[in-house]
Amino acid sequence: MSMGAALTEFVTIEKLFSWTIDNANRVKRGCLNEEIISHTYNWNLQSPQMAAIDPYSKIKYTGNIKLSFDSFPGTAKILCKIDPPLKCVRRFFYQINEGEVVVGTEVKWTPDIKKLSIFVHVDVPRSRAITSLKRNNLNNFGNQLMIMWKDDPSVKFTIKCGEQTIEAIKPIMMSRSIVFKAMFETDMKEKVQNVVEIADFEAKIVQKLVEFCETDTVENLESCEIELFKIAHKYRIQELMDFAVEKMSEDITIAKIPEYLRLADLYTNELDDLKEWCRKFASENNIMLVN
Repeated sequence: MSMGAALTEFVTIEKLFSWTIDNANRVKRGCLNEEIISHTYNWNLQSPQMAAIDPYSKIKYTGNIKLSFDSFPGTAKILCKIDPPLKCVRRFFYQINEGEVVVGTEVKWTPDIKKLSIFVHVDVPRSRAITSLKRNNLNNFGNQLMIMWKDDPSVKFTIKCGEQTIEAIKPIMMSRSIVFKAMFETDMKEKVQNVVEIADFEAKIVQKLVEFCETDTVENLESCEIELFKIAHKYRIQELMDFAVEKMSEDITIAKIPEYLRLADLYTNELDDLKEWCRKFASENNIMLVN
């Protein structure tokens, strides 16, 4: 779709923190710190405090890496505390005795380990918050036409939605929609009767469609963004499609992501940006999406 989507870019900071334990085979249980968590004992081996600078934001972070054992020797969980708190996806890697670098959050401690290196990678957004999807250029042409034709009955027509009727200005609707333009420029029944019937959308959705065409906005959305996108797509009103997507991104919640992704699958070409944006939002918030 033709809009300037402001998508948060994620970058990987490799080895934000790294810790190497030399002579790991000499570490004894007495070297570990004892900790009680939920009435169970844990034994921890903790790195010194480390400092690192995010090369993108230039923010300085301090932190430490911790190996947490339920029993020693045994399997250690790799943990990392970062200050100030960093909203990110953390990935842990470790290397034993200069061997292959392995991805994982647990490492089995054995007497064969002479050297253990642990690396913390983080995937962070370039900005601190996801920016909503914004339209490039707000078209005020409809407002200008409203001033010209609001008191001219010769340019008005009726939209019928069941038992309800909505009045609209023909030149405005034609300027916004190639579908309305075709209706009134050819010998279709809409031109002859000066009436357009819309049966597949509620009257309030049609009213909001007309409102947008006339004012370039919708004052009270009533959570109708998806239906607005659908009717805008049917009548090929690009500015309203962009407006609906912008409002979806501003009102994003975790619960709405699956619904937005289903919508994007139905309108593949028009909503590729929305699909990518939802996936970025999910990634930043550590949400697992199910295909």
